[in-house]
Amino acid sequence: MNPDPKNPTNNLAKDCLAWLSGQNGPSGILARSAELLKVKNALNLALNTVNLGHFSDRIEPTWRTSPKEELLLMVPNATLAARLEQVLPSLTSELALHGYRGLQLKVRLVPSRLKPSGPNLALAQNRRPPQGLNAVAHVAWLNLLKRLPPDSKLRHTIARLLARKPK
Repeated sequence: MNPDPKNPTNNLAKDCLAWLSGQNGPSGILARSAELLKVKNALNLALNTVNLGHFSDRIEPTWRTSPKEELLLMVPNATLAARLEQVLPSLTSELALHGYRGLQLKVRLVPSRLKPSGPNLALAQNRRPPQGLNAVAHVAWLNLLKRLPPDSKLRHTIARLLARKPK
């Protein structure tokens, strides 16, 4: 599909890309993003090779360059992280076949911060702190109270607790 030169949206996109790749724009970000996209595609192929392609949408690769350059595989749960740790040598060799030789791979767990929705949201909003003691707890406190000596500080504390909390 050839772009329409008279389309103003297309011209705006060309101008933006020219600015991003020009000397005055953040060309390093654009180059790094393009490289990350290539790595993600190579990672998807490598995951398919080791029969983990169905997890490719849950794995987010990112670069870390502080001590040495590493490719971090950010995953949302520990199960997936453990599975990736098991096949990390195979993934490294598969990525080497796609042109990423000597690449250090690390798996990092980044739990998702999902907010409750649907029925769970209604439960979370309507939840109130418990009022008083339930019957089993009340009986357990009474039994402990009976076994303590009359001059015990703990006995007085438990008596105050039972006097304040309704049954």
